[in-house]
Amino acid sequence: MSSSVNSSLPPSNQADRACADFLAGALAREVGRELEAAGVSGQAATGALRDYHRTHVWPARVERVFANLRGDARMREAFAPERYILVTAARASLGRLASARIAPDVQRLMRQEYEFLADPGEDWLNTFESGSRTSLAYAEMALLDRFSAGQLHWVVSGIPRSWMLQLSARDYPRVLRSLWRMGGFHPCFFIHIVPPRSYLPILLERESTRSYYRMAECMELQPEIRGIVTASWLNSDDTLRVSPHLRWMNKVILENGGTVSPIGYTPPDAGFLVGSPERQRLYEAGEYRPRDGLVVWPRRAVLQWLARCRAAKQPI
Repeated sequence: MSSSVNSSLPPSNQADRACADFLAGALAREVGRELEAAGVSGQAATGALRDYHRTHVWPARVERVFANLRGDARMREAFAPERYILVTAARASLGRLASARIAPDVQRLMRQEYEFLADPGEDWLNTFESGSRTSLAYAEMALLDRFSAGQLHWVVSGIPRSWMLQLSARDYPRVLRSLWRMGGFHPCFFIHIVPPRSYLPILLERESTRSYYRMAECMELQPEIRGIVTASWLNSDDTLRVSPHLRWMNKVILENGGTVSPIGYTPPDAGFLVGSPERQRLYEAGEYRPRDGLVVWPRRAVLQWLARCRAAKQPI
C-alpha cells in the first residue's frame, strides 16, 4: 500500500481519508460524472456492485460507461472505473463497521483493506481486473459481505446439503454428529484463503491461528452463527501427504472439536497446481488428485477453544 495517507490520523480516519483522496482525484471525478450521466450513482452504484458480485459481470449500462472510459490509457491502467465503484461502496461501509458485530481487530483489518482499495500501489492494480477472483473478493469486502481475519477471510454462508452425498460411508456419521452439534447447515463462517499481497505467497501456521482467533471473537458477538466451515484442497489429506510443510493446516481444528473429511475431487483450476512444481509433477503422473477437505467446527467447540486461549493467555 502506498504511504500517501497521513499516518498521524486516527486509524478510523485514515481509511476514510484514503477513500476521499482517491474519489477527489481527476480520474475518479471523471468516472463519477460519466456514471451519474448514465444514471448510476448512489444506491444504483451499490446495486451495480452487488449485481457484479452475483453474476461476475458488470451490468450492461455500467459496462458501457467503463468501455468508453477504458479508451483512455490512464483510466485503463489505473483500473479507475472499477475502483471508483469499489471505493465508493467501501467508504459507505466504513460507517457501518462499528455496528457490524465484529471484533475491534477485525474492524482494523477491514479499514486496512479499504485503504488498499483506494491506494493499492502500482504492483497490485492488475488484481482489480473485472471478473478476477481478487476483484470479486474486493466487491464482497466493499459491501461488507466478506470480512478479513488476516491470512484468512470469511463470508456468512453454510454447507450445501449436496456435499453430504459426497461423503464416504465411513465419514458420514462423524460429520452428521458435528452438524447435529452445530444445529444446522447454516449460517456459518465460511473460510476463504486470501491471495497474499506479497512476493512470497506462503501460508503461515501462526497467521492462520490468529485468523481463527479473530473469527472466534466475532462469532462470540453473533449468537446466530453455528460454526466455522470450509471445503478446500488445502485441508485435504491428499495435499498434506504430498506437501508435508502444510500438515499444520488442520491441527487447530482437529485438536479442538472439529472434523475434516474428504468430499468431491478438486477441479484442476482451483489453485493446487500453482506454486508447487512437485504437486504439478505428481498430478501429471496420476499420483496426486486431491479431494476437498470438508471442515466442520461447531460453535461450542470454537468458543471453548477461544476460552482456553484466553485462560492460558496464549500469544495469538
